[in-house]
Amino acid sequence: MIGFIGVGKPARSAETAGHVLWQHGAAMIIDVNGAARKAAINDPIEEGETIRTGADGLLQIRFIDGGLLSFRTDTELQLERYSFYAGSREEGAIFMRLVRGGVRSVTGLIAKTNPDAYMLETPTTLLGVRGTDHETYYVPPDLLSATVSPGTYELVHAGATVMQGSTQAIEIEAGQAGFAGIAASRPESLPTLPNIYQAPAAAFAFIASPESKRIARQRITAVLAP
Repeated sequence: MIGFIGVGKPARSAETAGHVLWQHGAAMIIDVNGAARKAAINDPIEEGETIRTGADGLLQIRFIDGGLLSFRTDTELQLERYSFYAGSREEGAIFMRLVRGGVRSVTGLIAKTNPDAYMLETPTTLLGVRGTDHETYYVPPDLLSATVSPGTYELVHAGATVMQGSTQAIEIEAGQAGFAGIAASRPESLPTLPNIYQAPAAAFAFIASPESKRIARQRITAVLAP
């Protein structure tokens, strides 16, 4: 794993970061002590926990700041850090590590009020956002069934992301895709979409639906209410 900035492992928070909004197939949640439980709708997700989906698993999380995160099949992600204080619109942070597979993230109030407080790391890149709906997919070098080159792929649907390599960074705007290979020091823009984005999972269709956006708006309104 590359180390771009010094982000230490934070103390565990007692606050719930979010809940499982939608789930299909095999999905597990592993707590900070390594204990695993099957994911189910309305299950709480806490800081430090790891979410894994199986070969048929799809899952969506709604964070308490209104953000949404959808998981593809065969995906593993750790919620390394999550803090959000409803009493202050300027306090909060989210830091996630994508170990393998793909996620689509529609950012909430944390990224809206302080974009620098949102980060998504993979073994080849660190991603920052600017008011974003984006999909990140990491292909490990040992994945024999992969149909694309190993590395990190990034597709932006709205807003923009900054894709940081070990020495240089590029900005990816809406409708664009980027790639950070295993040994590359600088990510590159892609002229066409790789096939991993040409047939999105069912959960990704749901995250862009009017119902999903309505739920996110309701959550944000509740957080901001006096």
